Amino acid sequence: MISGCNQTNNVDLGRSTFLFSISQNKFVFEGCGNAVMMDHGISLTGCSTTCRNDSVSDKNNCLGISCCQTTIPYHLKSYSMNITGLEWLGGDAACTSALLMDKDSYLEEDNSYH
Repeated sequence: MISGCNQTNNVDLGRSTFLFSISQNKFVFEGCGNAVMMDHGISLTGCSTTCRNDSVSDKNNCLGISCCQTTIPYHLKSYSMNITGLEWLGGDAACTSALLMDKDSYLEEDNSYH
């Protein structure tokens, strides 16, 4: 998991026997901004959110208002995550966290990890 804003985090399973699963894992970003997953500087996947004060957030879905999710590439062994904040409401940048996780560990009903 990477949290904060304007940060990059690297994960490498290159020497292990493990892979991330396209069917069991998903990329989730909660916050205000953009999250991108990269491999050697090439974008693999990502998503963007909006968090304007006048936006109506649907807490039952992770569809782009304060939360977004997307699938990951097949046979992923290493990646970098980068999150950047959106400048809104007077220039403040706001981000929270991006992570690769088990698809069943995120409960959309209450937007929490289990």
